[in-house]
Amino acid sequence: MKRLTIEISEAQHQQIKMLAAYCGQSLKDFILTRVIAEHDETEYLTKSTANKKILDAALKSDGNNRLAFDDTDELRNALGI
Repeated sequence: MKRLTIEISEAQHQQIKMLAAYCGQSLKDFILTRVIAEHDETEYLTKSTANKKILDAALKSDGNNRLAFDDTDELRNALGI
């Protein structure tokens, strides 16, 4: 398992926590169902053969030269889409 840490404001945390509770879900399940189920960025980004090659090469690399992006908009910009 991998761990993901993001910095959010106290108000954002409380809002997400409240919405998750309202839906009867844990924070993890609430976030994952909304991020992955509704917006499968990997599928979208790999529709292009050129993008798929770039992403596959990045995933196979040793990690020392990997780029990091703050959001999918930065990633799309770097890929030119």
